[in-house]
Amino acid sequence: MKFARIVFFLALSSLAAVYARAAQLLYLTEKNTGFFTPDGKTGAIALSVFIVLAVFCSAVISFFTRRNPAGPPDNAIAPKVGAGFLAVGCLFEAFFVDYVSSAGVLIFLTRILAVLAAVSLLAYILRGAVPALAKAPKMIYIPVLLFFAFKLVTTFTAYSAVSAIADNVFYIAFLCLALVFALLFLKLENGIRPGRSAYRLFPAAIAVYIIANCCFVPQIAAILIGKGDYVHSDPNTFVLPITTSVFSLCYVFSLYSKKNIIRRKRNTPKLESNTTYHEMSGQFVSGGDRRRRKK
Repeated sequence: MKFARIVFFLALSSLAAVYARAAQLLYLTEKNTGFFTPDGKTGAIALSVFIVLAVFCSAVISFFTRRNPAGPPDNAIAPKVGAGFLAVGCLFEAFFVDYVSSAGVLIFLTRILAVLAAVSLLAYILRGAVPALAKAPKMIYIPVLLFFAFKLVTTFTAYSAVSAIADNVFYIAFLCLALVFALLFLKLENGIRPGRSAYRLFPAAIAVYIIANCCFVPQIAAILIGKGDYVHSDPNTFVLPITTSVFSLCYVFSLYSKKNIIRRKRNTPKLESNTTYHEMSGQFVSGGDRRRRKK
């Protein structure tokens, strides 16, 4: 399938999923509790199923791309810009996001890993300009993976102590997908089965992008139109989904850009044009036709 058609389908799926989540939040959720309204519970569950199907179909469609990446997009600018956004998001998580949990040691480790993840992303940005960073082992990016792992555990332990609402479920789903994306990113950068890692990174990035948008776009829209009472998540938690979605999209589209794909040579022979008409027409005759003519 052509890459442009895949991107068009992914854009439509993302818009549809975000619109469904916005309708679920604004019209089928109680503003006092954050739970689905009794009358709209069936519709809210149907919209949740629709969002899951949109993410699933987008991931499946992205497997059908014909492009074959040549390797990590080392010299591309877009991934470095996206990494800068994610580094800011990690630092924001370390210093400005509050955790409602009694696991103090776990929270402390999560904050430390957030700072280390920002440092490793800074190394990713500067590796082309600093020779020492270019020669450094790419396992230095592992704090990004560990940060998402600890963030998932810390958030899950905090949410498990309270009643589950849709905002919490979508945020947990985002962290799970972000962890998968970070793992594939680390494998690709370290050359661990690069072909398979790149093949799986595309659907992972798209899934992260759609679910991340569902975590902050409807909420910000509700606040802007004066319905902030329907938002039951801390606005400070919007920064990580925003920056992660930017980085995932910048990285994967640079990975699959035309400048970073393997050009395959055509197996069909080149036709010779400086010949007579009969000689040129003979180039279209197959071997089987020649054998039949001899008989």
